[in-house]
Amino acid sequence: MKDTIKQVIIPHAIGLAVMIVGWYISIADVGLSTRLKTYQEIRFISIPTILGLILIFAGAYFPRIWAKIKMK
Repeated sequence: MKDTIKQVIIPHAIGLAVMIVGWYISIADVGLSTRLKTYQEIRFISIPTILGLILIFAGAYFPRIWAKIKMK
């Protein structure tokens, strides 16, 4: 049971946490840019948005990468 937790649940929990952080960065950046810039153009593609997208992808593939490293 303890081995299953180490091999399955922990990598998935870390991946989920990284995805949530990436989502929060992306949403917070777009939300703050709409509130602070009332009469200016809203930019949906910015450095924080791209960083959030990268974190979402990294979190999605983290459990598989973890498993490949453990197999070696």
